[in-house]
Formats: sequence, structure tokens, C-alpha cells
Amino acid sequence: MTLAIVVENGTNVSNANSYISLADANSYHSDMGNTTWTGTEAVKTLALVLATRSLHALYGKDLESYPQYVTQVMLFPRLGFYDYYDRWTPHSVIPQAIKDAQCEIALLHVIGTSIYPFDKKDNYLTQHNVSVGDISESKSYSKPVIDEKYDGFRKIDMLMFPYLVNSSKQITLHL
Repeated sequence: MTLAIVVENGTNVSNANSYISLADANSYHSDMGNTTWTGTEAVKTLALVLATRSLHALYGKDLESYPQYVTQVMLFPRLGFYDYYDRWTPHSVIPQAIKDAQCEIALLHVIGTSIYPFDKKDNYLTQHNVSVGDISESKSYSKPVIDEKYDGFRKIDMLMFPYLVNSSKQITLHL
């Protein structure tokens, strides 16, 4: 049995497994100059489907808004929302950056990089230790995240950033 891509187009496609077609992913990688996007159609198809799952697992819990339908299998479509830059994203629209992020994750899979990396928790803390004789003090401080959340995922993090909940911003839902 051959795996087929079924693209979610914003209408809650019941058996969807990708946000982008193989042809569009091939165009994306060609436009970006990604010469390592190689392999058979089956290899690339599998990479795109697995990339969708990785995208959901790594970023799904932090996405703005909520899935539009109770029965949907994909994270998009979502109820309409404003992204980090206050751009309106209507329901039934899957932002191009989400599709691009999926393509980038698929590329990582094709080149043999794990698409389920560990969170770089050390990015969030800094620690200072001071010792004078027998007296010592240790303090830990939270610091802003200025690095990639996952090793090797900086471009993907940057693509996803506008669509992730920012703790200093309240979610606004529009039905």
C-alpha cells in the first residue's frame, strides 16, 4: 500500500495528513535552494506526513486559538485569531508559514535529523553561584528565549513564532 498525501485545505478534510501537497513542497524547496530535498516520491511523501505529526507534537499545544471543529484530526483549521503581529488569520485559513514549517521539518527528516528533538530547557535558565569560604549562595533566574527551542529547529521556530501563544498577550477569538 502506498502512502498518499491528503491535504487539509481549511474545510476539515476528514482523512487529511498534510498541510501541503508534494508538488507544492517540491516547489518550496526548489525556491529555497534546498538541494538536499531528494529521494523518491514515496520518501518525500512519508517525510511530509511525519513532519505534520512532528509539527503537531512540538508546537500544537502552543498554537493561538482553538481547532474549529470538534471532529478534526489536524490542528488547522482554527477559529479566527490575531497572530503575534496583530495580523488577522480567518478560520479556514492555514497560514503559509505553517506549510513552510512543515516543509522544513520534512527536509530535516529526509537528511536524517530527528524530527522529535528534546526541548532545550537550559535556554530558559541562567544560574549564578558564589562561594566565600564556607558560605555559598546559588541563584537561578529565568531569561528570555533568544535561541532555538529545539536543536536544529531555528528556522522552524521563527516560522512558527507568530502563531504561538505569547504569555504577555491574551488570545482573542472571533467566531
